[in-house]
Amino acid sequence: MKHRRMLGEILVEHGTITQSQLEETVEYQNRQRDVADETLSLMELVNSARRKEKETTPGLLGEIVVEKGFADPPEVLKALHIQQERIDCCHLETEQLRTLLEISGALNSTINLVDLLTFIMESANQVVGGEASSLMLLDKKTEELVFSVPTGPKKDEMKEVRIASDQGIAGYVFTNNEPLLIPDVREDPRFFHGLDDSSGFETRSIICVPLLLKGRVEGVLEVLNKKDGSSFSESDLYLLKTFANQAGIALENARLRLEALEKQRLRQEIAIANQIQTALLPANLPRLVGLDVAGFLKPATELSGDFYDFVELEEAKLAVIIGDISGKGISAGILMAASRSSLRTRIEKLASISEGVHEVNRLLIRDAEGRFVTLFIGLIDLEKRTFSYSNSGHTPGLLIRKNSGITQELMVGGTILGAFEDFGYREETLDMEAGDSLVLFTDGALDQEDRAGDSFGSERLYKVLEQHAHLDALGITRAIAESVSDFAGSVRQRDDLTVVAVKFT
Repeated sequence: MKHRRMLGEILVEHGTITQSQLEETVEYQNRQRDVADETLSLMELVNSARRKEKETTPGLLGEIVVEKGFADPPEVLKALHIQQERIDCCHLETEQLRTLLEISGALNSTINLVDLLTFIMESANQVVGGEASSLMLLDKKTEELVFSVPTGPKKDEMKEVRIASDQGIAGYVFTNNEPLLIPDVREDPRFFHGLDDSSGFETRSIICVPLLLKGRVEGVLEVLNKKDGSSFSESDLYLLKTFANQAGIALENARLRLEALEKQRLRQEIAIANQIQTALLPANLPRLVGLDVAGFLKPATELSGDFYDFVELEEAKLAVIIGDISGKGISAGILMAASRSSLRTRIEKLASISEGVHEVNRLLIRDAEGRFVTLFIGLIDLEKRTFSYSNSGHTPGLLIRKNSGITQELMVGGTILGAFEDFGYREETLDMEAGDSLVLFTDGALDQEDRAGDSFGSERLYKVLEQHAHLDALGITRAIAESVSDFAGSVRQRDDLTVVAVKFT
């Protein structure tokens, strides 16, 4: 009765008949049995009941459904096929269950992905009694299926062999996400003979199922030829589906482990790069008579694309540098270090600031691979009380005159570095007096937004400088940094913030 009921449920499940039609059929079937039982003696009735407990003739309900016109014979036969498949799947042998349990345990204990997938495929081959098996994965770059884990007598010849993702039985299963059981490949036009011809293996029958990862078909599993010469069964196909599920779990676990290791490696690289980058910033500020300097850098991420530097030169001279690399992250950090090093090694030997800027631009065009740098470089001559500078596409520096209170924007120079090889950069020289202040900064100060989406901007920066220009260099950098932070509130910092102040005393 259980199997007959299963058939009816399958017919309802697939919309072949309605639930009320099923109930009517079962009621009719029961009435037939009751009428027959009325003519039996008590002993015959008991024996009949025993026989009914053992009966599993699911076709009777199907016959009644056809007889009543609820369904056509082909529809009932299809339902019977599904029913038998489900029944077969409920009768896995002890050895098969033991193998599946071993694989489940291996999923959590085996780190080596190749070993695990080989174990899964060899187990699948053994459990269904096949001669050979293969796990084929999609190469997304070439749209080919690759024999990634073959087993059997020709496994060495088949490793890394490729076929088109729509070729053969495997290609059909992959393309249509549909498992196949092929009893005789000679009668199936989809079968690709090329692999047999090249390997010398003779394929007679195949079961093949899709390999799914997060709902996407990423490959197929196939087993070839029953060792005993018989045909594969629906139970074998079901088992291979189970092994495909296990392989999918193994691949996903491996992907997650690899992803975790990659994140860990990246965190370590960033931490090391951050240490290197921090070490590149001036550890000790220069102490020169007649000069007070300070610098501040707050990166938006672990690595900054901003940098600043002070380079003491002979004859009471000091180079002041601030720059901003396009982008963020490791590549910007590396370019920052390279730019700083390039400037440091060349600045003492250069005849002029503009010559130094041109040299750095040439190196960036050669090595920066599409990135660019904004740079402000200045040279203070304490003996002459002058300040020479060149601004290469950087946010204009500000010169605040103590006597007049005038704030002058320092814009002379040229375009960004790393864009045009033969660009002619210029420089300007200014006389300096005691009390004058230089303030240099990156666009992270001006572009920082608040909760309303407004930018800090030049006007607010000018007001901060008006209120705090009397402070020493450190006081000026702190005032700017704190004002930008207060303005942003809870809004995340989107760009690196760097401020340099120089005060003539």
